[in-house]
Amino acid sequence: MGAASSDLLTFPRAGSLVCMEQSDAHLRDVQRLFLQHSNRLRGFILGLLPDRTLAEDVLQEVFLIVTAKAAEFHSGTDFLAWVRAIARLKVREHRQRRFPVAGQLTDEAWDMLAESAHEMDDVWDARREALQRCLSELAPRAREVVQLRYSAERLSLEEVAVRMSWTVGSVKVALSRAKDVLWGCVQRRMAVAEGTTE
Repeated sequence: MGAASSDLLTFPRAGSLVCMEQSDAHLRDVQRLFLQHSNRLRGFILGLLPDRTLAEDVLQEVFLIVTAKAAEFHSGTDFLAWVRAIARLKVREHRQRRFPVAGQLTDEAWDMLAESAHEMDDVWDARREALQRCLSELAPRAREVVQLRYSAERLSLEEVAVRMSWTVGSVKVALSRAKDVLWGCVQRRMAVAEGTTE
């Protein structure tokens, strides 16, 4: 191996390794943010493109674009706004490919829909926060049955009954009562937040 082959074996300097590690960490952070906001983004896309299969395809494409353009995102800025802008462009691209006929909504109309979807996120955020507070006010056993049925585990009625040592009928009654309490509580909190209480 002469001088020519040693030129092929160049190693990165220590500073460039630090830079690579930082960019890898930034990429992981951006991907984590994407996963954190994926449900809201999915809802945003579905609001513009009500075909669930196509919306999932767009969501996956947006993830790939976000991953490729992660360096363009600056930590501390509004990630959701950035990723929505990317999603809006992908939805527009799919819409133009699938529905190129005249008589469809204009780009301006789609932009207005996208903006209203963004505004609806604020409403859903407020409702989600109200629901979390209302859940914390439920009696402990009622909260437990709701969480078993509707949280990450998503147990069936039968599984909840076994876990709680209740009958399936008791689970149904407890869920029905909890839903009524939660509905009323969320409605009251939203009315207060909107200033529409009597």
